[in-house]
Amino acid sequence: MAFAARTGQEMSPDNVWLAGRTQEHDALGRIIDTLEQTGHRTDSDGRAVRGAGVAARTDALAAEHEQERRP
Repeated sequence: MAFAARTGQEMSPDNVWLAGRTQEHDALGRIIDTLEQTGHRTDSDGRAVRGAGVAARTDALAAEHEQERRP
């Protein structure tokens, strides 16, 4: 609408900006579809599956943050 108001014509489908936004929209749609089809992955304890080293890194960051909060 803004393009038409500014130029007096609709944006053509081969417009470079529009083509880029269309590619982004399609890619995000595919990502969302994949996530919905994959479902929720959990380990045997029902926790979300994490990559290697994430738990250790998270614990270290939490401990560091806790130390910073103490006077």
